[in-house]
Amino acid sequence: MVDPTTYQKIQQIDNQGLKTLLDGGDAVVLDVRTPMEMHTLGVIPGAKLLPIQELMTRLEELDKNQPTAVICEHGVRSVFAASFLVDQGFQTVYNHTEGMHRWNGERVQPD
Repeated sequence: MVDPTTYQKIQQIDNQGLKTLLDGGDAVVLDVRTPMEMHTLGVIPGAKLLPIQELMTRLEELDKNQPTAVICEHGVRSVFAASFLVDQGFQTVYNHTEGMHRWNGERVQPD
């Protein structure tokens, strides 16, 4: 369960909100799905691919001062990942509520 105080610090965004962030160019998209899910639905170009089960051990790969938008397949795991980031001191965290299954922007296959 996500702590209500932590949850309030996470900005909830939809497809349009994520597109606005991407257009601004200063946020990183953090995709926390499994590699199989990434290959099935594709990924947002330029997204940081970091499965949620590896987030704790690879946290140093992320910049706590860079705005971070978290996405998963349906918007559930992303809120847990976003909550973890806030608890770790990340300053600006967004949760994409619609997930990749409803993403209507550009997609590419992961490397």
